Amino acid sequence: MPLSDTQIANIIFNETRSLSGTNIQRARMNIAHTIMNADSAGGNRPRTAPAVASVPPSERALYADCLQAVQLARLERSRGTDPTNGGRNFNFRANASRANFYNLPIQTQVGPLNNSYPTLDLPSAGIYGNTYGR
Repeated sequence: MPLSDTQIANIIFNETRSLSGTNIQRARMNIAHTIMNADSAGGNRPRTAPAVASVPPSERALYADCLQAVQLARLERSRGTDPTNGGRNFNFRANASRANFYNLPIQTQVGPLNNSYPTLDLPSAGIYGNTYGR
């Protein structure tokens, strides 16, 4: 059964809630496209954050942005547009590398983004959201 818009928004919220910056909404829309593409293809979707989310009151506006990204991606698709060219995978990198991901070519790249929850893999700045496929 395909994921609902709410489930996709939950994934995007869980994946991007610590990210911000110019074009973050475009990154969310690109991720929505990859999730929808993988869902449409059947079989196993790549591993993502959970399709359920616990949204604190202080992050409701951020969640609304994630849901809007899904709705805008659906609108793009209804008009025959998919900036990911059928991409089914996405990731975040701590650099602007355009290298393949699991032998899949990069389709889109958005960044640099900031990260309010830095880790060893994703520092506080210079994060790029990428989609891959085809």
